[in-house]
Amino acid sequence: MNAAALLRAAAIASALTAFLDPGCTVTRDAPLSVLVRPGSIGEPAGSVTRQVRQRLASALEARIDLDSPAPPAAVVLAGPVTGIESLQEDVPISLVGSADGARPDVRVTGVSVPPVLLAGMTGSIAATVRAAGAAGQTSDIVLEHQGVTLGRIEHAWTADDEIFEARFAHVPPAPGVRAMRIVARPLEREAVIADNHADLRLMVQDRRLRILVYEPRPSWSTAFIRRALEEDPIFEVASLARPSRGVAVRAGQAPARFRPDALERFDAVVVGAPEELRQDDVDALSHFARQRGGTFVLAPDRRPSGAYLALIPAASFQERLLESAVRISAGAGSLRSSELVVPAEPGPSIEAIAGLEETAGSPAPVVFGWPVGAGRGVFSGALDAWRHRARGEEFGSFWRARIAAAALASPSPVEAAVEPGTGAPGEPIALTVRVRPTEARPEGRTIEFPAVSAQLTRPDGAVEPIRVWPHAEPGVFEGRLEAPAEGTYLIRASIPGASFETALVVSGGARAARAVLGKSARLLAGASGGVAATVDDLAPLVAHLDSLPAAPAARAVHPTRSPWWMAGVVALMCAEWTLRRRRGQR
Repeated sequence: MNAAALLRAAAIASALTAFLDPGCTVTRDAPLSVLVRPGSIGEPAGSVTRQVRQRLASALEARIDLDSPAPPAAVVLAGPVTGIESLQEDVPISLVGSADGARPDVRVTGVSVPPVLLAGMTGSIAATVRAAGAAGQTSDIVLEHQGVTLGRIEHAWTADDEIFEARFAHVPPAPGVRAMRIVARPLEREAVIADNHADLRLMVQDRRLRILVYEPRPSWSTAFIRRALEEDPIFEVASLARPSRGVAVRAGQAPARFRPDALERFDAVVVGAPEELRQDDVDALSHFARQRGGTFVLAPDRRPSGAYLALIPAASFQERLLESAVRISAGAGSLRSSELVVPAEPGPSIEAIAGLEETAGSPAPVVFGWPVGAGRGVFSGALDAWRHRARGEEFGSFWRARIAAAALASPSPVEAAVEPGTGAPGEPIALTVRVRPTEARPEGRTIEFPAVSAQLTRPDGAVEPIRVWPHAEPGVFEGRLEAPAEGTYLIRASIPGASFETALVVSGGARAARAVLGKSARLLAGASGGVAATVDDLAPLVAHLDSLPAAPAARAVHPTRSPWWMAGVVALMCAEWTLRRRRGQR
């Protein structure tokens, strides 16, 4: 066989091999999958994130893949960090801070609003603002609604790292959903201004608070508290009094008997002359707080005694008799009293609402509250405050504010909450549904809660179901959804016989308040195996990523599909043709 024949045979064999298309598996190191995102979940990528991506891509080139669909082998958080709970535990997390550490930075890190407000009722909106490097400067913190300023607070920063709580009093004029914004006006040369605001959503209802006033014997103290409540149309007051043995006087929709099942429809219970309570009355109050989640208010007019003392986390009381009445104030309204009782040794669960200033130490709690199961108890030690109500010390305002807050905190049979209440399109939204313990039914050794359903109603009226799953806590259900397009959406949670509605406001520029982890983030990053760097010095991060082992990736290879294989076949055919032509063959 001559050379031409060999070349022809090789060309034919190569062509047949290409037709059969054999393959083989080759193992090579894949580029490292790296996720670079803002440290604040839900916030758009800022200049720091873009700079980090560009510089890492330039420094490591094919060594990393910043857009890989595979799970990340390393995570880089750029800018202030608000949470890393959504990341995998076995992935190293690195932090990249801004290069503008010398410039001041103010950030709204938290917002607290009541779950529900009533139209025409004053509510408190609190915002937590944190400043770094702003000592000696002053911030304007404002509450806005549709660009209109509703409140303004000025605060002078005195430390390089300081936290300030701004509180705004707001009276919603009408029921509905109100989207509002807390804004900290940017300082001169501020490093980042995108985090100077936080959006919030107010749920304003038009309903009446159902209050039961119970007097086992007539009491002046309770009588004037009842009159103060009856002066305000937001309260629906019912009263049950027992002026003598075997005689009961009822007003409004008061129950015939003071029993646990009869109290469930009330939001709060005010009790006068509590020393006259029988044991079954005390048990009914305990059930009302523990199972119903309601608040009872004890307003005695004499030194505490009797069965109801078992409800109060105080071993004993001290009586204070003063020559003249003193003013006891706390927020909205105040009391004046000259006959006081205060706990001798307040338990750790006692929370002072109004106190008596002492010559040394902290104020002695005169009006205080404490948790009782799912609800609360409130005790007033201002025994003769009703005598001094006409001195302009806002006796009525004090009790209306306290009892309204207690009634609003009393849970409905089913409740729903979304977090955040105001979000940007595509942002993850958490739905929590709580079923009140009174709705559960004992079945042998187990407790059965009713079936729970949830749905989202779009602005055009379309309804979509939301799946909810039981939480580890009995009676609590959780759901997840993604914020849809801009608009106001109604979310309804239902059980047989009851439902609850809340709202989700979706806006393109919405930002939820998130606390910066600061030093905690660095500790968590170090524990995960990551490093900390700054935008102006990414060398530690580059070295860290370059040291991470690349995962081997198996890939199927088909050599005959390469253009070089075809070029080889053509070269063999050309060589065979050239030899034949030199010999004078066709």
